[in-house]
Amino acid sequence: MSVLIDVIGATIAGAALIVTILFTIFNVQRSNFNINALLTLNTVANTVSETIDLEYFEHVGRNIEEADQIFVQATNTTFVYRMRTHVESNPASRLRTYRVQMLTNANNDIFLSVRRQEGTGAETEVFNSTPFFFNSTDVFVYLDEHGDPIANPMASLPDIHGIQVNLVYVTNSHAGADQRILFPVSFWRFFINSYFADRDGIVMNNAHPEDELSYTAIA
Repeated sequence: MSVLIDVIGATIAGAALIVTILFTIFNVQRSNFNINALLTLNTVANTVSETIDLEYFEHVGRNIEEADQIFVQATNTTFVYRMRTHVESNPASRLRTYRVQMLTNANNDIFLSVRRQEGTGAETEVFNSTPFFFNSTDVFVYLDEHGDPIANPMASLPDIHGIQVNLVYVTNSHAGADQRILFPVSFWRFFINSYFADRDGIVMNNAHPEDELSYTAIA
């Protein structure tokens, strides 16, 4: 009888050990999945932020002489601005309008889109964050010349001198869509051209960002 009890006890202990091992393996796999997801989001966030900042926001208002002509729309979900490829007097100068916007697809996934309009032509999408999505469309905060938020930017478009972008990336965890991983990222950009156009009557004469900057006073 005692032998049978010992066997049963050993079986229960062995089963408990197996359950513990399996549970540990599951937790390790779950942790590895979530860590890899965070590492991926970190890489993606850096790439997206640098692309939006350096390829688009850096050129806000370039070669636009009047501050009230730079910004078209400024809401928490949509930012529309203008720039010129060359100074306006240059025959090669082309007006470009960019629409940076948070949108929702058919699956209710929120993504970031950039569209460009050449002159009065049709808009063309030049950037899309898909397949990486966000948890909110409320991402843009507009800043005045002192770096303070503007309460009503649509009523104060010429007063905009910068933008704060607050993106929260979202992806499924190991548990799936019921437990999602959030990865917040914020960055700021001050629009140097808006300062020149407002204060000194100067526009940047620089068609390409890799060229040396030069400045032309407005008569």
